[in-house]
Amino acid sequence: MWNDTLRSQRDYLLGLPDALRDQSKASLKPLGEAFNDDYVKNVASIQMARTFYQPNAFNRFPAYPGEKPGNLSPVQSKLRIIAAHVKNAPLPLPKTFSLAYILGQSKGLEGLDPGVLSPRDYLRDQKAPMKLSEDRINFLSLFHTLKVTKLLHGYIKEDKLSNP
Repeated sequence: MWNDTLRSQRDYLLGLPDALRDQSKASLKPLGEAFNDDYVKNVASIQMARTFYQPNAFNRFPAYPGEKPGNLSPVQSKLRIIAAHVKNAPLPLPKTFSLAYILGQSKGLEGLDPGVLSPRDYLRDQKAPMKLSEDRINFLSLFHTLKVTKLLHGYIKEDKLSNP
């Protein structure tokens, strides 16, 4: 029974980052889309253009009514280009590994049984057509530990994680 509990906890934890990013009510996908929409509106707004407005720059361009000519028109034009780019190519969502790391750091895992996070126990529990030998389990555990260590140190990117 305890092994089933550990397996259930492990399966839940392994699925949590993807569920947070893509499926749940608190999903990052709709939050990211809403953020992107707000960001695009803000970048293309007159308030943002006023932030970069210089009244004495480019005397040939019109300014606000009652003010000296300035660079308002080219600033607005460039901000519209930026907004269009961000709208068509939104910022990417965090990778699954990054979400898992953030979740682990923010929630703390001290109450979990060590078997829940054990790669060796995970490999033993897999419903493979053939049970893995202890040597193969040790090899796979070390292989993946090395890959994750390289990822944490920045030697490889998450999309380069592989299986032997």
